[in-house]
Amino acid sequence: MLFNGIFFGAYIASVYKQVDLDKISDDNLTLAGSIGSLCNGGSRILWSTIQDWYGFKKMYYVLLSIQLLVSLTMYHWRENVFFYILCVALSFTCEGGHFSMFPTATANIFGIANGG
Repeated sequence: MLFNGIFFGAYIASVYKQVDLDKISDDNLTLAGSIGSLCNGGSRILWSTIQDWYGFKKMYYVLLSIQLLVSLTMYHWRENVFFYILCVALSFTCEGGHFSMFPTATANIFGIANGG
């Protein structure tokens, strides 16, 4: 589940510039990466806090729904600078959500080992 969920975010993080370099300027693509990185870091706090309120299953469903929507529309919106930056930012936001939600879910399922 983690591998399949995080694959799109990891893919976009590595190729978002190459996908659209002929349609959007390098400055705007750099801006997209910068905003995406901020979203990735900030979303880790956001997703884990919301997960504490609503639980893992509900929030992971929301995360995967956002990611599915972004993956289906990103190609069609790649010529519009605003929407492409939005798609990259949402993709990075979902990637941060995976990394913040799974440690808690793993600890709840398997428990936390006592080091002694």
